[in-house]
Amino acid sequence: MRARNNLKTNRMAKKKENGKKERKGKFMKRILCLCMATVFCFFASSAFAEVTLPLTQEPVTMTMLSCNWASYSITESEAFKRLCDETNVYWEVTEVPSTDWNEKLNLAFVSGNLPDVIIGSMSTSQIYKYNSTGALIDMKPLIEQYAPNIRAKMEGSPEFAQVITLPNGQIASLASTSMADCTSTDECPNDFLYINQVWLDQLGLAVPTNVDELYNALIAFRDNDMNGNGDPSDEIPFTARLGVDTLRQASVMFGTVLGTTTDYNLFLNHEQVVYVPLTDEYKNYVSFLHKLYDENLMDREYFTLSAQQIAAKAENEDLLYGCFFAAGNNLVGQDRAEQYVPVMPFETNGEYYSTGRAYAVPGMFSITSACQNPELAIQWADLFYDQEYGKITWMGTDGVSYQYNDDGTWDWLYPDGCETVMDVRGHHTLLFSCGWNWVCPDDWFMINDISEAPMNKHRAMIAENYPGACRVALPTLYYSENDLKEMAILSADLNAYESEMFAKFVVGEADIETQWDEFTKTLNTIGAQKLVSIVQNAYNNR
Repeated sequence: MRARNNLKTNRMAKKKENGKKERKGKFMKRILCLCMATVFCFFASSAFAEVTLPLTQEPVTMTMLSCNWASYSITESEAFKRLCDETNVYWEVTEVPSTDWNEKLNLAFVSGNLPDVIIGSMSTSQIYKYNSTGALIDMKPLIEQYAPNIRAKMEGSPEFAQVITLPNGQIASLASTSMADCTSTDECPNDFLYINQVWLDQLGLAVPTNVDELYNALIAFRDNDMNGNGDPSDEIPFTARLGVDTLRQASVMFGTVLGTTTDYNLFLNHEQVVYVPLTDEYKNYVSFLHKLYDENLMDREYFTLSAQQIAAKAENEDLLYGCFFAAGNNLVGQDRAEQYVPVMPFETNGEYYSTGRAYAVPGMFSITSACQNPELAIQWADLFYDQEYGKITWMGTDGVSYQYNDDGTWDWLYPDGCETVMDVRGHHTLLFSCGWNWVCPDDWFMINDISEAPMNKHRAMIAENYPGACRVALPTLYYSENDLKEMAILSADLNAYESEMFAKFVVGEADIETQWDEFTKTLNTIGAQKLVSIVQNAYNNR
C-alpha cells in the first residue's frame, strides 16, 4: 500500500472536487517554485514512493527527546496522535523547554542516557561533535535503503544533500526545509521594505526604485503632515519591525547582508567570505542611517525600543510610519496593512539584493547509538518529506482543523473550543509543539488568511521579477571543535565592539569621517580576518 492509504486517497479526491486545478494554476505553480524548492522534481518522486502503512504490523514503542518551543505539548497534539495510529509507532516523549534545551541535550550525551531519536534543534557543532563520538549514527545507509522520500529529495536537490552531509561524508541529522526550501534558481524572499502607497499617491510620488528616491520620499513624509492630525512632527518616515537585528538586515539596500551576530557579521559574496563591517557597502549603509537619524527621518528612540514598543507605536490611532523593513505589511495593524506595498529590491553594482531564508536547517532529527530499531526510525522520519504528511504537520486534518474553499484556498477551522489560530495549530498540528517543519506543503501557500496570503503574494512578486536577488549571510557549514572555540572567542569581542560602534555611528556619538579608520583597524586587531579565514576554509572544504 502506498503512503497514501484509503483515508488519504479520499482526502485527495475531495481536494480535486474543491478546486485542485485552480490551486495548480499558473500563479500557484510560481508560488510553489519560488518558495518550496525542488518542487515537481522532488514531490513527483515522493508521490510515487512505495511506503507501506502501518510501518509495522505490531505496535512498537520508541523513545524521543523533543525540544518544546511553545506552551503546547506534542503528546497532546491531535496530529501526533494520528501519526502514531497510522504508523503503529508510538513514542515515550521527554519534552524539554527550548530555554533548557542545550543544557539537557548535552547532559544526555555526557551521561550516555540517550533516547532512540532526538527531535529539536541541534547546532552544526553539536551534530559534528556527537557524530564523531559515535553517539549520533550515520543515517546515510538507512536513507539509501529505507527512505525513498529523503533519497528523492537529495537526488533532486544537491544543495539539500550538502546541508545534511558532514565533512566526513556521513549524515547525522535531517533538515528542515519549510518555506525556505529552494534550488539555485528559485527563491523565497524574507524581509523587505514596505511603503505607504496612500501617502505616495497624495504626494504624487512613485514607489522608490533606488536609495535616492527612497530618501526623497522619506523627506516628503516628514514635511507634509501625512496623517493629517495637525502635528507636522509626529510622522516617523522609516523604521524596522523587530529591533536592531532587522534594521541591520535592511543593509541589502546597499548591496550587502549584515546579518545577526549569529552569522558572525560574515557574508558569502560570490564564493568569497567577507567581514561585512570592513566593506564599503557597510560604511555606506551606516552613513545612510546616520543621515536618516540626524534629519528626523527615522525614529530617534529606535535603539532604546523593544520590538513590542515598535509595534505599539505602529498601532497608534494616528498613523505614524511611512516606510518600514519587515517580513509583512501588517506591522501597522491589519486594517491599515493594505496601504503598504512592497518596495522592489534596489540595484547595487549591477546586482539586486533582498534578504532570503536559509535554504535548509539541519539538526531536526537524529538517531542515536542507543536505538535498537534504526530502520523503523528512519522510515518514520521519511514520512515527513511527503506532501500529505507535510500537510498534517503544518495544517492538521482536513475537515477538522482546516477546510478547502471552492476556489482552492482554505481556511482554519476552530474545533474543540479553539478560539485562535494559535490554539488550532498548537492542538492540531506539530509546529507549535516541537517546531517540526521539515516539508511545507504546497497547499500552505493557498491559505485564505489576511496576513499570510498577501505576504506570499509579495514574496512571489519579488522572486519572480528579481531572480537571484535573495541573499543569506552564510550557508550551513560544519566546523571542527577547535575552530568553533576560536570563532567563539573572536566573535564575542568583534560582535561587542561592532554592535556598540554601529549604534554610535548611527546616532552620531561617533563620527564616521574621523573615526572610521580607527574602527576598521580595531576590528582587524581583534581578529576579523582570522575569522574570515576559518569560515572560508570551512566553505572550501564543505
